[in-house]
Amino acid sequence: MKSYTINKKTASVNEGNTVTLTAKNAGKNISWSSNNEGVAKIVNTSGSFGNKVTVMGVSSGTATITGKIGSAKVQTKVTVKHVHKYSAATCTTPATCSCGAVSGQALGHLAGKAATCMEAQYCERCHVVLANPMGHSMSKATCQQVATCQRPGCGYTEGGLADHDWNYDTGHCRTPGCDAINLQHFLSMRIVNCGYNTDLIALLVSNNGRYTLQICDEDGKATVYVPSASLQLQARAWDVNNGRAIAGYNVPSGSSGYAHFATTNTFGLDFDSRIEFDIFYNHVKYHVSVTEDGFTYKES
Repeated sequence: MKSYTINKKTASVNEGNTVTLTAKNAGKNISWSSNNEGVAKIVNTSGSFGNKVTVMGVSSGTATITGKIGSAKVQTKVTVKHVHKYSAATCTTPATCSCGAVSGQALGHLAGKAATCMEAQYCERCHVVLANPMGHSMSKATCQQVATCQRPGCGYTEGGLADHDWNYDTGHCRTPGCDAINLQHFLSMRIVNCGYNTDLIALLVSNNGRYTLQICDEDGKATVYVPSASLQLQARAWDVNNGRAIAGYNVPSGSSGYAHFATTNTFGLDFDSRIEFDIFYNHVKYHVSVTEDGFTYKES
């Protein structure tokens, strides 16, 4: 057999790539082998008598590729070079090779829309929570506005309106935008017996505040209503200093009439039910109902 040789005594290849070695003057079938298939392995043979062998680099290191014909052999030392294969970088991890090599830096979180009262803020890449929900920032309820979240775009409300914040010096509600007044700051009314006329009762009207409030129209009248057709209404004005009647007249039963005011704020009635009338204060109309227990009112 002529001189049996191989075209390369040494060769190099990158991981994952191949190199082809060729034996010369084989003459017979050649048997190929690698002494370290974890580094380089034979993946194909071709040519006359299998004289060509394809070797793939598996991992970094060296391996000896041997071709035998009987006792004759040829050898090539193959060096496999490592090639970095980087994983994709993430928000928190840079691109990394299995060998531990690092390329570049982590991407960092990509913030999505800002956290709201009820929703967290998330990373748009990995959906990790970047900011917890903020919770509602509630205003204090007033007589004009229920408790409302003050964060822009929220609009959440809870509960009902609060009571009026009365200023007891003036009788007005202190809440901005509220025109309500507390009539009980100005008036104290109830139906009581006149004392010396047992069949008469009196409506006492006293001014408890610093302002004058009249329960009459510009003609000095307040409408009173007879609640039952079986009762006769007699309206009289009384002098609060000496208890004497200074004016009076009758109203037909089952109808309405006027109680006239003169120099006093007391007038008498001869029934024991209730009196109802309308008053105007600060351009607002109120309907007042008076009984022996006191008076109530509502805006009308």
